[in-house]
Amino acid sequence: MLQQPFTPRQMFRLKPKTLEKRITAYYALSGDQDNVIKLVRVLQIRQVLGKEEVSKPCDELIRRLYLNGVTEAMKRYCYYFYDYFTEAEWKEILSRLFVVLPKLQRIYQLLVILDCYQVEQFVIP
Repeated sequence: MLQQPFTPRQMFRLKPKTLEKRITAYYALSGDQDNVIKLVRVLQIRQVLGKEEVSKPCDELIRRLYLNGVTEAMKRYCYYFYDYFTEAEWKEILSRLFVVLPKLQRIYQLLVILDCYQVEQFVIP
């Protein structure tokens, strides 16, 4: 069973800045990307539930993780970190995470074009 680095009490009682420092230190020691992604997601949930104003917890760490590597947990949680990236970086991340996505986008565009073409044929002048 995987040992969690923080207790639930720590995750919801410590100050957000303290948790960010500890999560960064935990990553430096363990290199566990998946657990770091989940811990930062808990910080985001805590922000929604609580009164603290932490807009992007561990933003530099998350940016570095997503721009350097890809894991299954990163695929699962990637949409929660959309605000952390520029538009160009986000497109790059999506193309690396979902290899089939560009092909699906092209197919969708062709279907839209075909649909518009068929509608134009049946328009009564």
